[in-house]
Amino acid sequence: MNKNSRLITALMLGMATLSIPTLATATVTVDIVGASLVARGAGVLVTAEVTCDTTNTLPLDSVIVGFGADITQRVGRFTTGGDGGTNLNQPIICDGSTPVTVEAIVRNFEGVPFKKGLALIGAGTTVCDPNGIVCESGDTGDTGEEIRIR
Repeated sequence: MNKNSRLITALMLGMATLSIPTLATATVTVDIVGASLVARGAGVLVTAEVTCDTTNTLPLDSVIVGFGADITQRVGRFTTGGDGGTNLNQPIICDGSTPVTVEAIVRNFEGVPFKKGLALIGAGTTVCDPNGIVCESGDTGDTGEEIRIR
């Protein structure tokens, strides 16, 4: 997948996320807990823990509707990368202390396979009330974070 089509995909996902009605009072956090090679470096299985708290926005019994991630890695003299995500309908208790584990495969689109070692990752998720009316998003931040692919 070339960079233009990845950009279009990212913009479409961003516009879809922005069109979801939200109130900025709940907190959704994403903590990356693991990344492991799959299919000889054609992808990376990303594992994260999602936590949310409720402050009059999301009910205690909410639903994780999606999780996605992108990875960039230096491999020799090349930079490689990819992205991926999954649609979920996974229950979560928004009490601020009960994490839910989610996973997604990040597929490599750059031609050079991922390898074991350090990489940069950005990840995000969306949590909604059971009716899908009120939603909140959380991510790893604008700069992403460094991970070790195993």
